Amino acid sequence: MHVTSRLQIIICLLISVSTVTHASEREKTISKQAVIEQIANAYGGNTLISMKSIIVHDRYKTITANGGVKPGLDAISQLHSTLTVDFELGRKSVKNWSINARGKRLGQIMFDGESGWSINYLRGSHVLRPDLNQHNVGAGMMRLLDTTVVRSLLDAGDLVNYEGYEYIGRKKHHKLSFKINGKTDVTIYVNSSTGLINQMTQPNGSTYIYSDHKKSNGITYASDTNQLRDGKAVMLTYSRTIEVNPIVSTAFTLPKSTKALEGMRDNSKLVVNKLDDDVYIAGLGNRSSLFVDAGDHYVAVGNLPGFKKRLQAVNDVVGAEKTVKYTVVSEHQGHMGALDELAELGANFVTVAEHVPLLKSRLSQPLADERFVLVEKQRAFANGKVEVFDIQTVTSDQFLLFYVPSVKLVYTMDEFGTNLLNSVPSGDKRTLSLRHAIEALDIDVQQFAYVHGTGILSMTQLKQVTDGYIEGDCPEGHVICSE
Repeated sequence: MHVTSRLQIIICLLISVSTVTHASEREKTISKQAVIEQIANAYGGNTLISMKSIIVHDRYKTITANGGVKPGLDAISQLHSTLTVDFELGRKSVKNWSINARGKRLGQIMFDGESGWSINYLRGSHVLRPDLNQHNVGAGMMRLLDTTVVRSLLDAGDLVNYEGYEYIGRKKHHKLSFKINGKTDVTIYVNSSTGLINQMTQPNGSTYIYSDHKKSNGITYASDTNQLRDGKAVMLTYSRTIEVNPIVSTAFTLPKSTKALEGMRDNSKLVVNKLDDDVYIAGLGNRSSLFVDAGDHYVAVGNLPGFKKRLQAVNDVVGAEKTVKYTVVSEHQGHMGALDELAELGANFVTVAEHVPLLKSRLSQPLADERFVLVEKQRAFANGKVEVFDIQTVTSDQFLLFYVPSVKLVYTMDEFGTNLLNSVPSGDKRTLSLRHAIEALDIDVQQFAYVHGTGILSMTQLKQVTDGYIEGDCPEGHVICSE
């Protein structure tokens, strides 16, 4: 279809109203049409609509609140990302080079039009990823670039809502809401004079601020985007360039330098695996919890959302309706999405004194102090069926290690675990520090479970990953690392 014709169709869809529409509704619809036409023209008009491909080279500083080694200390990381989009064939790719406290990583996720893939260049491997598609690959980067937000706005057609205007910095901004890819709710604030997006917000508290607009081959884009969550910076752009209509025919092929791994575990169904008479791991998707039966209650760990469903699944296997008396909150950096669920269940939170204020801030309702059970170096629960140790890793000064002596098993967060089939995860500084901390304890560990799946790894595999570990560096030929 001719580009001009497509733009005309979009505009016609936006201004169509019935003959009985009230004057105010008609004015509102016309305002929407006029604003969207202004936005389209500001970002390149027909050139934007007819754009067949784009490559975005971004460089960020990412800030993770409380992501440092103790609460109140943020973690700051370096991230280089390259987004490649083939609009004609629905293909997308994101390549990342990251440097943080865990070490360095060069990876890529890709949807080649038929299948999703994940590539680990430092490991030299790739694996089929059925969970990746043309919508979720690069979704975050496409929100960070206002140009691709506008493309989604135009694709939304008459589903865009015009919500009047607001003043930002004494300048009038039109307010429009729609769903990116028909799924993600966003609201954009458009400068009424320029037609450029100043801000975009999401219901989850994220705000994107776009500035320093430039042009490339007739396409307008913000060269600076900063993302905030609940008013605090989480991602700062310090460099951005784009390529308009580049040749991308070879951008979606697997590298010859990497070898295929067997595949990924199917986590699409809720499963409960019995590890011992009183030990169960339940998981769905990338979330799991471990339950140790203490007779009339459970001692648990793994506090991601959906905890109640996992608890019920274990109760169905046990044939009883037991609640959770204690749940161990292993770290302060995250993995706390189910705290409200657990509070409603009456669970007590096992933590360290320094983490209590942060935990309280994550709860919707205040809890009595006695609901927080403190660990000082070591504490046993359920008559020794569970032992909790306060250890130190490279990313946390205090990490509560959940240990089940009967099965010689440790439950971790992201320190050591994978959903790869018959394979091990890549090692990093955090994995190495976990091993060192465990070896300093007088306990026999033979197995590992983790928060993002129901797979079990062995101590032999941990040693395999960490023996002779050397932090990887960027392989030759990957300019993303040095740009």
